[in-house]
Amino acid sequence: MWVFFDLGGTLLDEEPFISLVFREVYKMLIEYDIKVHMDDIYKKVEELVFTRRYSDYFFIDMIENLCSDLGQDKEIASSIIGYYKSRIANQYLEKVHPYPGVEKILERMSRKYKLGIIANQSSRVKEYLENKWKLFPYFDLIVISENVGYRKPNLNIFLHALGEANSSPNTTFMVGDRLDHDIKPAKILGMGTIRVKQGIFSLQEPTTPIEIPDFEIYHLNDLLDLFK
Repeated sequence: MWVFFDLGGTLLDEEPFISLVFREVYKMLIEYDIKVHMDDIYKKVEELVFTRRYSDYFFIDMIENLCSDLGQDKEIASSIIGYYKSRIANQYLEKVHPYPGVEKILERMSRKYKLGIIANQSSRVKEYLENKWKLFPYFDLIVISENVGYRKPNLNIFLHALGEANSSPNTTFMVGDRLDHDIKPAKILGMGTIRVKQGIFSLQEPTTPIEIPDFEIYHLNDLLDLFK
């Protein structure tokens, strides 16, 4: 049996990067003499996640929506987005880190199951998995969006992974934190699904039956009860 994992929000704690984004956006708004509280940024993120008013580029949409709510013109939003792209986004891999206990969980699961990754990431993530986070040895297959040319929730990235693994969907599980990017496409293909309800996307609620996961857990350690 194969078990595929998402990375951000699933195996990797993104909170340090998210906090960085919030701090830097807040500082830029203050520099533009815009009256705003940090709570306004958190509330906007929660609203976007809950209502799903975002595209594939979540933080860019957050900045645009926040500036619009504050009555600012598009030039200010564009300036902050430009700063985010050039100075903040490229710090993602340096800021995120595995959740506590991830290595132990993967080591135990890898004794009995083949493990893989299906993630929207840059190809650089592989060197971090190997050299910084020391998780590379536990995975038999790593499918990264930048390498294959498809991004979740596109079904093709899942089909690519299934093909490379030579595995049928009904003997494969997908573990992820997002209902829209992880659970829905995997269920469409007939894969088993496990939602890890953590991170900023824990606020998502299913909008259709196809988004209801087969299992929902609140801590990665609970995987060891499911995969004994």
